[in-house]
Amino acid sequence: MKDIIGRVFIKHIWALAVKKTTEKKYTILKNPWFKFRADPFVVETDKDIFVYFEDFNFFLNRGSIFVGVLNERKSKIEKVRPVLGGKHHFSYPCIIREKNNIFLVPETAEKKEISLYQIVKLPDQIKKRRILLDNIDAVDSTLYYHKDRWYLFTNTLVPGTNKHNQLRVFFTDDLYEGQFKPVKHISMAKTPLSNGRMAGNIHQRNSSIIRYSQDCTHGYGDNININEVLELSPERYKEKFVNTISKPDKTFGMHTINKGNRITVTDFKIRTLNPLTIFLVNMLSLLKMFRH
Repeated sequence: MKDIIGRVFIKHIWALAVKKTTEKKYTILKNPWFKFRADPFVVETDKDIFVYFEDFNFFLNRGSIFVGVLNERKSKIEKVRPVLGGKHHFSYPCIIREKNNIFLVPETAEKKEISLYQIVKLPDQIKKRRILLDNIDAVDSTLYYHKDRWYLFTNTLVPGTNKHNQLRVFFTDDLYEGQFKPVKHISMAKTPLSNGRMAGNIHQRNSSIIRYSQDCTHGYGDNININEVLELSPERYKEKFVNTISKPDKTFGMHTINKGNRITVTDFKIRTLNPLTIFLVNMLSLLKMFRH
């Protein structure tokens, strides 16, 4: 009975969290009613900090890409507006800078494609530049520029499972027109389940290249691993495990992290009242009011 009551009234959902990059403690941001927010990426300018994220609507049962301006003083995202959406699910809005250009690669596994969008004008004027890979069921795709080549990290289904934890890496010499070819050999630090799925942008830390990955051993997005890239070329990708970023107390998972110069953004799985239950309770209250 206790389990049934818990399932009816309690739900685990994702929520965005922010902190100053120099600090340790995150502030968890409140979700809008009947939605959750996840997969945050950040673009910092001299004036604003823009946060791009998945906005999942429980009514529609799919996500869209939204952007908002972070109010650091209030720890709140304001001026929220849609960027990408439609009849398919959009999530994981990977942001990449290339010289003076800003690009976005969203997860569009339902469309069976990985596409490149350009942010023409911050924060929400956007146009589709090209399809990077077609006829592919892939999630959490992440671009990284290294030694005059673009590398595309993505995750496909592990053979014999329904889990997108198989790490695949592709490369091209030309982001705008080049064909993405697979890197021949991939040597991961751990198993696909415990270390395969991407968890944010790849970035340079001192002299090291860092890849964040999800530890899904005990469930989707349980914790985040830090991996150091040892080799990245058309012939071979090799990494070593460095450390695990454990989720804070009273949270139930974390699966995306991205760092700006001033702000670090992530997402935590939290426990909250089931939005559907709240909706039904409110509807019953309204019906009682009308009857009286």
